[in-house]
Amino acid sequence: MRRMPRIVCALLLLSCIALPARAEEFSLDTFAARAAAEQFLLLLDQGEYRACWENASELFRKSANKLQWDERMAHLRDQYGAYAGRRLRYSEAMKNVEGAPEGEYYFLIYGSAFANKESVIETLTLVKESDGLWRVSGYGIE
Repeated sequence: MRRMPRIVCALLLLSCIALPARAEEFSLDTFAARAAAEQFLLLLDQGEYRACWENASELFRKSANKLQWDERMAHLRDQYGAYAGRRLRYSEAMKNVEGAPEGEYYFLIYGSAFANKESVIETLTLVKESDGLWRVSGYGIE
């Protein structure tokens, strides 16, 4: 009977030894970038397109007119219907993305589902701005 707790402890210790190999995946920057992406997507799902634009990066706001963004997202979301689910498929931290200003970036790909379209790919690019906060600098939906 006393062997069972030892076996459980040994398995827990072994699993903890493997954690450092994945430590980079759970850095504060990774967590902050993913949280910013999730907040952006939540606003999109709630139809708060203007709030998405206002909370996006300076780079995003310079490249996307507020009214055009609002109209485009409303049209796309009307076509796709209500949000039904989303799963992160891929993410990667990057430095100095081609065609973008020098800086730190984070790229995410989600497999998403909507009422009228069950298989959708959403891509987000985030940039770490001078204030240290991660903000969306690009969004795509297909």
